[in-house]
Amino acid sequence: IGPLSLMPKYLMQCHDDLHIHTCVIEDGYVGANPRVALRLAEVRGQLRALAEGAGMRVVMVAPATWQAATLSQGPWRPQKHADIVRMAKVRAKAVTGLDGLSEDESCAVCMAEWAEAKQNEQPRVIESQIKIAKRNKKFDDYSHKWKETI
Repeated sequence: IGPLSLMPKYLMQCHDDLHIHTCVIEDGYVGANPRVALRLAEVRGQLRALAEGAGMRVVMVAPATWQAATLSQGPWRPQKHADIVRMAKVRAKAVTGLDGLSEDESCAVCMAEWAEAKQNEQPRVIESQIKIAKRNKKFDDYSHKWKETI
């Protein structure tokens, strides 16, 4: 993407011009070196602040979470780095139609796909909770509480 100083402008363009409203940041990897772990945490914090400043919703995701959701084939999930990269590239090409995406670009596509699925999952959960509440004849009490959380 470029220097961190260009990020506010880039994120604003993503939000305003491309109508991208969610920023997904991979969380969880800390590396073997404590200095690297601290630097990664610092950069994640800066990216989060910049994205929120641009009006985006920020979602942190552990690598294993998005990999299990987007790269699994039945019970099998790639464990080795080379397999994860290969599967991410295949998945990213299937999603975007673009060939030759880098490892990072492919993983970013998979994380974006995970976030979109996760965001679209919430209304279904709420709808099922309302059906259960109606069935239990507690709908009025439940809907009142639900509206307070929105």
